[in-house]
Amino acid sequence: MKILITVCDFFINNFINLFVFLINLFIWRDKKVLLFGGWFGEKFADNSRFLFEFLSENRKKYNLKKVIWITRNKNVYNTVSSLGYDVLLANSFKSYYYHLKSGVHFICNNSSFHGQKKDIVTVLSFGAKKVQLWHGVGIKSCGRLNKKNPNSFLTLLYYNFVNRFGQPGMWGFCYYLVTSEENKRVAIEDFAALEKRVIIAQYPRLISSYKLTPNEKNIIDKLIFEKKKKKIILFVPTFRANNSNYISPQSINGFVSFLSINSFLWVQKKHSADKNLVFLNDQNENILELSPDFDVNLLYDIVDLVITDYSSASSDAIYKDKLTLEYCPDFDYYKSLDRGFVCDFQKYHVFEPVTDYTKLFQSIVLRFQNHPKDYKNHLITKKFLFGSKAWNMDDVYNKIKEVARI
Repeated sequence: MKILITVCDFFINNFINLFVFLINLFIWRDKKVLLFGGWFGEKFADNSRFLFEFLSENRKKYNLKKVIWITRNKNVYNTVSSLGYDVLLANSFKSYYYHLKSGVHFICNNSSFHGQKKDIVTVLSFGAKKVQLWHGVGIKSCGRLNKKNPNSFLTLLYYNFVNRFGQPGMWGFCYYLVTSEENKRVAIEDFAALEKRVIIAQYPRLISSYKLTPNEKNIIDKLIFEKKKKKIILFVPTFRANNSNYISPQSINGFVSFLSINSFLWVQKKHSADKNLVFLNDQNENILELSPDFDVNLLYDIVDLVITDYSSASSDAIYKDKLTLEYCPDFDYYKSLDRGFVCDFQKYHVFEPVTDYTKLFQSIVLRFQNHPKDYKNHLITKKFLFGSKAWNMDDVYNKIKEVARI
């Protein structure tokens, strides 16, 4: 059945591509009209958001006619509109027109996963320059490398032919933003990105931000206030196919008293794709739970320690020169039976993972007692994941323009 669905999608998508090509004979695409979307059209977040904000604020500088955010969520529409930016609901007539008119489409997550919403209306992307900004430099595999037989004939056929030529809007030929030679390797091996279309630069979310929503401002103001008297720990675990081998920190005996004794503020956010993990929030003054839709990229400059597992949040924290701790009580299971890794775990992390849940509290305390040798490992890991060049937003966009010939 799955093969039949894939074959049907292949022909349907290519029929729509031909239809869009014919429409573009009358509605010519304009590279000065840019379209952005992210996270299934449900969030205003991540690399798409930060580059969108930068170009919206610098539209005249780059001689752009329009910079438009596309969303499927009415609340996101209202939020982006209130910030003074151009925004359209994905399935509106005006949105369809600008999908066809725009010469450059940017996303940071989904262009083709069957049965899931796309970041924008990707079936209308044929003929536009397409840039996949993606959303992480993490150890977990998300594509071909998490298959049981990643080098089998059928897997390679799917990723190098079916997935390339059969994606809606021909997103299989998109340009792919990465942060280093290592990240480039992963993009090619895991997602079948075309080497000549890989852009080595920096993630916009790691460089700057322009405007905050009222809710974001409230959260950040609260953390800045709490930081005067507490150490702030950001806990952001990734999603799992199976949570049975995972022991949540909140379920460990003495968790609440541990936070109180050490004056820690525990800020936690569940991954938006996680359908199983339940936080045990005691509504304690030392615990703050964020909505799964909150953009944690806004918090790295404020927090003192980032606790995660196989998530790209660890890499982001390393880039921001923050302390990290990988809490991985299901390490062997995740490596072998869940998503698996794209590389040796230690190359992506400064410290060894904490696999014994009984040692978590001790490890947190020790992590704040930083040593010079740890800082050396930090620099090595940071260079491996992000290179050594210092990027600004102008550099990033100009690099995208150069490689994608925008």
